[in-house]
Amino acid sequence: TTTGDIALNQAASNLSTLTVTSGRNFSTAASAPISVGSGGMSVTVGGTATTNSTITTSSSGSVTVVSGGALTLNGNVAANGSGDVALKTTGISDVSLLNGATVSSTSGNLQVISGQSILTNTATNTTTELSTSGTLLLDAQKSIGVTANRIDTDAGTVAAVSAGVAAGSDIFINQVNGA
Repeated sequence: TTTGDIALNQAASNLSTLTVTSGRNFSTAASAPISVGSGGMSVTVGGTATTNSTITTSSSGSVTVVSGGALTLNGNVAANGSGDVALKTTGISDVSLLNGATVSSTSGNLQVISGQSILTNTATNTTTELSTSGTLLLDAQKSIGVTANRIDTDAGTVAAVSAGVAAGSDIFINQVNGA
């Protein structure tokens, strides 16, 4: 749809692929886990994207969410196998990993790109927000994490950059395992 919001309020399992495109907003209900196969999941919206449910792929399926507004994860996103996860805001909006949400892949690449900041409300060393044996890219116009709520990572390779468009545009990450 190009004119209406899209809300997934029912569980969806055994899907081979899921593609969502809207000029407006996208959301999932907490009671509606989504399970997608090797075709992966792709969401592109002009407004906000909010996931309140668990999203998983099997057979190395990837997950891509691109949002013109804020992108908020309140549920886990897991791309199993070598599946990649890409989260991006194209506008001046945050990517927020809230309430213990974890983004993971067994060996695929993770990237979080924000037109504003990449944030969590979970205290440092409480939840590993981003986990893969592959690579992790964090790219924000402003801050990545804050002092008390660092982005906890467990990744084979981590690259983080802040464009520093505002005072206090710092990078606060905590690699919980590895170098």
